Amino acid sequence: MAQKSQQSYLSVSTAEAAADVISGLTNANPGVVTSTAHGMANGTIALIESVGGMVQVNNRAFVVANQAANSFELKGVDTSTTQGYGAYTSGGTAKAQTMTEVGEVRGITAAFDGEATDIDVTHLRSSGKEYLTGLPEFGNVSLTLWLPATADAGQTRLRNLRETQSTGTFSITLPSGQVAAFRGLVKSFAISGIEVDGAVQASCTIKVSNSPAWFA
Repeated sequence: MAQKSQQSYLSVSTAEAAADVISGLTNANPGVVTSTAHGMANGTIALIESVGGMVQVNNRAFVVANQAANSFELKGVDTSTTQGYGAYTSGGTAKAQTMTEVGEVRGITAAFDGEATDIDVTHLRSSGKEYLTGLPEFGNVSLTLWLPATADAGQTRLRNLRETQSTGTFSITLPSGQVAAFRGLVKSFAISGIEVDGAVQASCTIKVSNSPAWFA
């Protein structure tokens, strides 16, 4: 059954903890990270970097699940070799993110709306057009917002990321508790409407960088 969208929200990372060292990562569904005394709770958004071998997890944000003292799962992410993930060899870090809700969001009008390019491999013996799928493209997350009279920490962070051209960590949480975590660049943050007998409106576009951890 479909779920209502009310009570959904977008969050952005405003700080991150010191790096926890990774010493293992399984090819499994879901993948299990070994990290001694990591201290992360279930639901934490973690940024993973510098892993050897299973490079497909690098520079991506994940939701922590089934945490134990020295391990945690990458919620909803199948890191099996059949999904194209390499075998872990060495190294890597996980950094817990402090997530701050972006206030006054009217709607998320698009999310992860990209599509891969088509690589034309048609040849003289083809009976029709033939294609290979190009690199994945994860598109944008597009927001409409009200601009509050006093500063909102989440909106301020979006503008700062745009000004510094820095990659940020984000999450979208649904009423069901499902969460999608992703990395992205804030491409625009604009005032989109100042009208008679109206409220000040804004819009924001986040370009998704690398694969999101889909709603799980």
